[in-house]
Amino acid sequence: MSAASEDDVRENVELAALRRELDVVRGQRDAAWVQLEQMRRSTVWRLTWPLRRLRWVGRR
Repeated sequence: MSAASEDDVRENVELAALRRELDVVRGQRDAAWVQLEQMRRSTVWRLTWPLRRLRWVGRR
């Protein structure tokens, strides 16, 4: 195998590993987004919104 072919194989292996890592990170992002949306839709979150708003306004 020539040096150029070995480099191509090495780059393809590295690219495949990076794509797998990207898939994992995207899955984590999607899971975090779902959790955030569930939290925002919860009764406690909606009931405490006025308090969070007052605290935010008070910081200005």
